[in-house]
Amino acid sequence: MLTRLRTKAQDEIELWSARDALVMKALSMVLPRVLGLSKSCTHLKGHGGAKFAVRETMKRLPDYRFVLKTDVKSFYASIDHDLLLDRLEKCVKDRRLRNLLVQYLKRCSERGGLYWDHPKGIVLAGC
Repeated sequence: MLTRLRTKAQDEIELWSARDALVMKALSMVLPRVLGLSKSCTHLKGHGGAKFAVRETMKRLPDYRFVLKTDVKSFYASIDHDLLLDRLEKCVKDRRLRNLLVQYLKRCSERGGLYWDHPKGIVLAGC
């Protein structure tokens, strides 16, 4: 369960409990090994970052005529939970790990007795 708060600037934020944040941190450490993420995903920690991506692009420019950089607005906020879980089921064989992922995705937040379900999207956390 998330606690929904309003900041001084009137922004809405959601705060995980310490226990939930700890479980999410553990998931963030285990999932890359389970999923076998590609080194080409330079936005991931330890994969080089933006500078590496630019250097690699510059190195390969003589071989290509075009370069395409994309950024999908609200990509993470629009992810369909059921579609994601179907895909993860093929990669994540451990039922307990899948159960934690379901709980994370099918989260609920609360503020002052009001509750919000999150039917889509994933939270970007600074784990």
